Amino acid sequence: MPRRPFLILVTAFVVILSLLPSAVGTDIPKSARQILSESPASKPVYAPANDSNMHPVLQPASSNASFISPAPPPSPTSPTTFKNGVVIPITGTAAGAGFQRFQVEWAPGLDAASGWQTTGVVLAGAGSAPVTTGSLGTWDTSSIATAGYYTIRLTVIISNNPVQALTIVYLEPDLLSTNWPQFLNLGPALGAGVVPARNTDGTFRLVMESPAGPSLPTGEFWTLPLTGPAQPTVQTGHGGFFHPAVANFSGGAGDEAMIIDFSTGSPPSSALELFQQNGTSTSLGSNPNLWYLGSQLVVEDLAGDSHWETVGYGIDYTNLVADISAWKPDGTLLNNNFPVKVPFLNPNDGRLNRDPILVGDVNGDGKKEIVVMELSSPTTFSLALFANDGSPLTWQVPSLTGKPDVMAAADLDNNGKLETIIAANSDTQTFLHVFQPDGTERPGWPLTLFNSNINSESYLAVGDLNHDGHKEIVYSHESFLYVFNADGTNFSNAWPIQASAGPSFGYNGVVIGDVDGDGFPEIVTVLNTESFNSDPYFALGGYSNQTLLAILRDGTISKSWQLNAGSGCWLQFFPTPAIGDFNQDGITDIAVVSAIGSGACSASTPGVVTIISTGAAFNPSLNDWPLVRHDPRGTSVLLCSDFCLSTSSAQPVIAGSPAAFTITVTPNEIPYNAAVKNFTCSGLPTGASCNFSSASVTPGLFTASNALTIRTTSRTLAMARPAAASPRFFFATLLGAGLFGVLTIFAVPSKRKGKLSGLAFSLLLLGSTLAVGCNGGSTTGPQPNPNGTPAGTYSVTVSATGGSNMAKTVKVTLTVN
Repeated sequence: MPRRPFLILVTAFVVILSLLPSAVGTDIPKSARQILSESPASKPVYAPANDSNMHPVLQPASSNASFISPAPPPSPTSPTTFKNGVVIPITGTAAGAGFQRFQVEWAPGLDAASGWQTTGVVLAGAGSAPVTTGSLGTWDTSSIATAGYYTIRLTVIISNNPVQALTIVYLEPDLLSTNWPQFLNLGPALGAGVVPARNTDGTFRLVMESPAGPSLPTGEFWTLPLTGPAQPTVQTGHGGFFHPAVANFSGGAGDEAMIIDFSTGSPPSSALELFQQNGTSTSLGSNPNLWYLGSQLVVEDLAGDSHWETVGYGIDYTNLVADISAWKPDGTLLNNNFPVKVPFLNPNDGRLNRDPILVGDVNGDGKKEIVVMELSSPTTFSLALFANDGSPLTWQVPSLTGKPDVMAAADLDNNGKLETIIAANSDTQTFLHVFQPDGTERPGWPLTLFNSNINSESYLAVGDLNHDGHKEIVYSHESFLYVFNADGTNFSNAWPIQASAGPSFGYNGVVIGDVDGDGFPEIVTVLNTESFNSDPYFALGGYSNQTLLAILRDGTISKSWQLNAGSGCWLQFFPTPAIGDFNQDGITDIAVVSAIGSGACSASTPGVVTIISTGAAFNPSLNDWPLVRHDPRGTSVLLCSDFCLSTSSAQPVIAGSPAAFTITVTPNEIPYNAAVKNFTCSGLPTGASCNFSSASVTPGLFTASNALTIRTTSRTLAMARPAAASPRFFFATLLGAGLFGVLTIFAVPSKRKGKLSGLAFSLLLLGSTLAVGCNGGSTTGPQPNPNGTPAGTYSVTVSATGGSNMAKTVKVTLTVN
């Protein structure tokens, strides 16, 4: 077997590890760009390497006055963030020959020059004894209610002369708790973030994957409790570059996380690993020679048996094909059709932030299909479609130009079928496509947009921003943030919005949810801008400024939060947001993960996780796209906003018999604790009525169902009945009665004869009456019922409302014979 592709693969991975974002101003050699054109370090960095303002030249610490913690920040967005009201421990040095005393003060502002005060400050030993690398005291921040930067000043009196040191912190009242932010010694790869996973007791934890950085042999899997410190699990290999895929694989009470762990052995291999709640893992098998790191794992119920399959995209650089594998929860393949192979004819393509697989019901047949990128050359690609069992399906997607980037799917027409959305880059243009369920390009598409370079980053999200029943496509592409209607037109003249940002800067991952409580979803993203300062206090003249934004549908900003690195580090690229009620207090939270540069950090490639509590009531029905890849399973597929209704089929019925259906409620986001109610039917035929077994259902952690019975009416009367009595009938009856009376009067007054005569006359009367009744007033056979249900096939619309109060519908087919 040829060895050169293996060497390229191993070299590429080593380049990734050695060039993860860890130093500002690094000059990336051209060969690295060729081998791994989308590694984090292949992105343009803050400034050219010969820009001295970009290199950290930290101020020398005084031997008499210095801070250890909070660490002095190298840039204006490097201060450590604390929640208002916390008591901040202050450590450092206040000592030296001729020491007399020391004082700690604070003032609002970055590198403040005035406004100093000591409110809340308690000095160690009242400031009368020297301190060497120890506790200088504490600062109780309870007196401060607003967000902002604050400068802390240490003054040490040495032989009647003041010696001073400064550090800076940021106070954020909206932090979820004092447990946040969390500093990680090993941060995520570009575009990767945290994913919520349910614990066995019903609470949530966050999970994250961090690949090995420079000089590190292994990656780390992170478990982040909501009320405790982050817990790393050291992996056997170099780790992975994407979100963990989270689902209830075992069928127990909680969720597990599936990841790919890559090892640079001989040959290199990708191992599928399942992580439990406590951070322990099980290896489910190894895949030699396959590079699964370029793919987000997708978890979906492919077989339709209520068990989760994991779908991955592994590149075989030796044979220039990609293997699409579908693994059962135990790591075995779903069937003998897997792995499916598609061409991957670009040996130099090692892009890391891509979604080459989608799994969803593309054609509306009730089964999941698999959409896969296939590279037909270094400059062209297409999309292939496979059935849930891995067999190929006919699709009409043509050959496309460019380098495929981000892909998502959504039901844009509300018909139970999926449209596929994909962006591809050339050197100067980005092409945004939307394909119909049959693979043809949707009218109004593709769009040709500006592109800074072929390796630029893109993100997609889909949601119903104005609650009119139509979905919008949100596309984040560096300095531009677009919102498109389903026909390719701009959502309004407010879009796109453009930020002043250089390459690698601009808008990052996008999620959609109501984070300000106005009843409409907002676009949540992080704007990363390149900023500069001339303050000599800061070591970095140029730095990254990241702001978490909630953007309204009219393009204006509803809320914003300043993000900082902390721990003496600086911010870098590709922060990733996520929306949820992670601590289950009924308030919407936003978790943000940022990769940060090392600076004076104690780690080479660290990261920071921040959770903001927005103060808005949590309503999952308004969170159309809460995670960057839509959901914890990484599907990047939106079938419906709020919730979906689907139905079972029913056998044809005879008029007068009932038809039974099961209406299934599938929430867009789990858990869904709002009641789905107001179940109604419309479009019923004559003589039909509908009845639901429950007035409302609440899905919670799973789907919910409601039994629907449609009752029909027979088109004939159930029993024959007498026709209307004729006048002859009444006359005959009266005549018979009169005759009986007359005969009784003139009868022979003999007892025996009287008895016989009475009996005879009675029988005569009865016989005449019956004869007249039968002959004079007839009965009818089965008669047509004008209120009966006519024969035919009817489309009945079932409707219900949930947390968004916007009706969702599904069509049920009623066939009456």
